[in-house]
Amino acid sequence: MALFDKLLIPTDFSESADKACVFAGKIASKSNAKSDLLHVIPEFIYNDNQIRSKDADGNKFQDKLYPHLFNEAELGLKKKLYAYFPASFRGVSHIMVGRKPSRIIADHAWKGNYSLIVISVRGKDQSEFYRGSTTEEVIRLSKVPVLRIYDDPLILENGRIVVPVDGSLLSMASIHAAAFIASIFNASISLLYVKQTFGFLKPHNLAMNELADEHKARRTLINQLKDFLNPEDTGNLTYHQADTGSANSSSEQLTLDLDGNLIPVSVDFRAGLSAHHEITTYANRYAGLVVMSTHGRSGVRQLVMGSNAEKVALNAETSVLTIRPDSKLFTRQHKTTEQ
Repeated sequence: MALFDKLLIPTDFSESADKACVFAGKIASKSNAKSDLLHVIPEFIYNDNQIRSKDADGNKFQDKLYPHLFNEAELGLKKKLYAYFPASFRGVSHIMVGRKPSRIIADHAWKGNYSLIVISVRGKDQSEFYRGSTTEEVIRLSKVPVLRIYDDPLILENGRIVVPVDGSLLSMASIHAAAFIASIFNASISLLYVKQTFGFLKPHNLAMNELADEHKARRTLINQLKDFLNPEDTGNLTYHQADTGSANSSSEQLTLDLDGNLIPVSVDFRAGLSAHHEITTYANRYAGLVVMSTHGRSGVRQLVMGSNAEKVALNAETSVLTIRPDSKLFTRQHKTTEQ
């Protein structure tokens, strides 16, 4: 089964939302995924007193408005499906009404067995409200991966995908998705480790004396990547490692192999008071996309990687994909912690 075999793309018919359709179309064409569109009509429109009132003939305005809103949305969704998705992976359209669009989107994605939500960071009129509200809440609420599109997705062509890691297997959960998207856009991957200079949690599997030596830390992260790439969990994703001949361990070149697509991988380090700030700054400068696990060394969503993922998704001026680790990885992480 493909990594992303069923996509959900929420839209408010804005130009920004169309960028999500472009990215989803690229993913669908690679994985033959069915792509469904979803439009949520805010409930307050239906509860407006003026709309619920009657005209001079005694007819309720809502009786005229309701069919109009649905018909207009249905026509708009149909145009989007035909414009961005060829017939082979064109799905269906959904129209829903609710007070909280983010909850509707997250619940519909889970109940509908979608493998990915692709959503724009902005809505109509480039609204930051959409960015700070609906999209952020979808990331927080969703049980399936969320890809939030910031800008033109085609800038990722021959670009770089940044994967933040914290020294845990759980933080490696985003590697397969990063490799899959890298293979579509011919992009490279950078593993980014941020050392928080004042943190209340010590790094898992990365001793402080190792962090003082980036060469040793790099070796530790690469070994953990190898450990993560268990064939039972990652299937057709493997790695190749070649020595350039230098005595320096950092000279080793790492390449991921996804179905014959070779993806260069580098390892980088940053230090700072705030992990999410360092990740965001690095991503804004170098990345066309950030692919990030929602859980990390603590194993708890709202600690370390979880809170950082939300903050990066809200503040990064680039697209961000958040991945929830598979349940098997939590078991492996627990066993590793006990050792």
